[in-house]
Amino acid sequence: MNREVDYNIRGMTIDDLPRIIELEHELFSNPWPDYSFAVELNSSYSFNWVIESAEQVIGYAVIYIIEDECQIANFAIDSKYQKKGLGTELLKFIFTDAKQRGCAYCWLEVRQSNQPAINLYKRFGFTVENIRRNYYSRPNEDALIMTRAF
Repeated sequence: MNREVDYNIRGMTIDDLPRIIELEHELFSNPWPDYSFAVELNSSYSFNWVIESAEQVIGYAVIYIIEDECQIANFAIDSKYQKKGLGTELLKFIFTDAKQRGCAYCWLEVRQSNQPAINLYKRFGFTVENIRRNYYSRPNEDALIMTRAF
């Protein structure tokens, strides 16, 4: 358990979606469409996790696993719980699960200005491999493509 916050990581369910959508809109200037999370719950290559504390969802991750590749498609921690080690714990869980499923590497896209997320990913061995120009909107911004091997 994390020393600062008691937490549990489990599979995302349909009952989690209202809270996840709420967090998505709070945390991102260009959130995923609301229906996207329900679609991911029914996808054969999507693995969806929540981290909760006191039975409330405080973060989530949507992971795509195709053959030996893991992509972190969406990753978020409630701003009230950031900098408490929960993002680290969720990433550790994701990597353990992905390795058990036979993944050899992982990649993600992150806003170039999202320095806290970039720092977290770098601590886990991710490096910047490329840039997607004008990938994000609201505001327009490049995405860093980061990868790491397992």
